[in-house]
Amino acid sequence: MKIPLYKTIFFIPAILFFIFNADILYPEFKNDKIKEALNISQYDPLKASKILKNIIREEPGWDYPYIILADIYDKSYAMTEAIKSFEKGIQLSKDMPEFILLKIYYKLGNLYVKKGDFQKASEVFQKAYKIKKEDKPLKISMEALELYKQAQKTENVFDKIKIIDKVLQRKPNWISCEIELARLLLKTGNFYSARKEYEYSLSYTPVWSVNVPGEYKGGTWNPNISPMKYKGDGLWEIE
Repeated sequence: MKIPLYKTIFFIPAILFFIFNADILYPEFKNDKIKEALNISQYDPLKASKILKNIIREEPGWDYPYIILADIYDKSYAMTEAIKSFEKGIQLSKDMPEFILLKIYYKLGNLYVKKGDFQKASEVFQKAYKIKKEDKPLKISMEALELYKQAQKTENVFDKIKIIDKVLQRKPNWISCEIELARLLLKTGNFYSARKEYEYSLSYTPVWSVNVPGEYKGGTWNPNISPMKYKGDGLWEIE
């Protein structure tokens, strides 16, 4: 499955907006540490996350560092911490521009899906929908989520496979659905296809993922939806 380019760069405009307009949105942005964290986050997320955590300790009521930190966690496959940081940033936000909030809700909803929390994902997507109903990436995610709900109501395993495959055509990086598809394929005896789905899911859960503060190497995963388990030494292994 190939991922459309717009899905990989969806959050970039928001980050760029913050970089070039943050002095207006947040006077505190003059803080050199924030600028440093933004500048190095693309090539040294570990150092950037430490800087942001220090800023949060100094200014715990500031929403912006939480949002940047959440994006770093997300890109480092640390989904649990990404969700926590996005939620905290939203909680602290008082006057965040709606188009930024839209993108945060979009990212957060997709994170909840990847974690297997489809109810929470639906709630977050609805909040984004109230901001901009015609947003194309959001509409694709919401359509995919509705298809997934339809699959859960379907008893026939082959019909369920077809529906989940449609979900993944729209959202190929929804790992919880990818792994569920693999398990359904196993039930039908299609071991080769199941193996390919598991292998594909691993491309989104690399064992060499950077270790950022507050997360184990490789990220925190719900063992009920992940093909990997944490060994306790910074590495992961296939279940």
